[in-house]
Amino acid sequence: QAPDLPNEFPPLKDPGTPSPLPTPPTAFVGRDADVERLRRVLAEHRLITLVGPPGVGKSRLAAELANRSLAGFADGLVRVDLTSLGDDIADLLSKALGVSSRRDRTALESVIEWLRGRELLLVLDQCDGSTVEAGSLAGAVLAAAPSVTVVATCRSALSIPGEIVHHVDPLAHDDALALVAGRLADAAEVGSTDDLATLVDELDNLPLALEVAAASTSTYTWSEMLEVLRGPVHARIESPMRPVAAAIALGFDHLDDSLREMLTGATVFAGAFDRDAFAAVCAPGVSPGAAAAGLADLVERSLVVAGSGAQPNRFRVLHAVRDVVEVRGSARTRTEAEDRLAEWVARFVDE
Repeated sequence: QAPDLPNEFPPLKDPGTPSPLPTPPTAFVGRDADVERLRRVLAEHRLITLVGPPGVGKSRLAAELANRSLAGFADGLVRVDLTSLGDDIADLLSKALGVSSRRDRTALESVIEWLRGRELLLVLDQCDGSTVEAGSLAGAVLAAAPSVTVVATCRSALSIPGEIVHHVDPLAHDDALALVAGRLADAAEVGSTDDLATLVDELDNLPLALEVAAASTSTYTWSEMLEVLRGPVHARIESPMRPVAAAIALGFDHLDDSLREMLTGATVFAGAFDRDAFAAVCAPGVSPGAAAAGLADLVERSLVVAGSGAQPNRFRVLHAVRDVVEVRGSARTRTEAEDRLAEWVARFVDE
């Protein structure tokens, strides 16, 4: 041994160890209680799926949850973005982890071997286009790597054993206003507070739509944005304030005929509705059980929003979903639903 060399060296760093997620540059608004509740759930369960409509903030909530939970995972966390699948999910995960596949093993086998024995939080983000594949991957990882925990985001549940589903709702009205105000130096310069409050409601309190609206203030005032959103439906869908239309359209197109007709019927309600009204107006000729199952399926797919708090049995269709259904749904189905709604209301007036 050379006399001028040290006798001990620090351990080699594992090049595959994942790093924390980058901190988003904007303030996190309105979901602190959700994060703390989910952290407690994460301590007891190994798979949480954040479910909600496009633009509701599932990815941001997942990132905040992961970063605040990082101290509980000795080997850190890693996020895999599944927005566009050019590769197999297992290949995407192996690349995110920095795991090299061996010729005698599949990418999934190599990933599982690497994960086995590690204490790691895995975020599978935006699983919408690959729900079945993401569920299969998550199930395989959880079965083979007992110290790995998974947080997934999707418009619907992965539907695998052990999954805890958390429905992500649009922001509360005051939180939505705070989000917009926090993105601008002076929100009052863009228009009146009444116009802003109305705009927030028109955008369904969806964080992505609100972010886009705030970013559009160099071009539009609040009142001008409202004019766009109250204009022809094609203009509304193509408006920068409707950034979620394409994702909603994809979800609508994937429905079977029965669910498509039910959702089209549900757009005739001006506000919230209950199960009985849905069955009478949107699901004629089917059993109450089948109507309830259809409504539950639409909620599961995040195309209908279920109430919470004091109104858990009330449901509503977001403005953005209405716009898409108006373009892609059957006009005849909607007209027939309007007639049934009029009959339904008349029954209560007569009583």
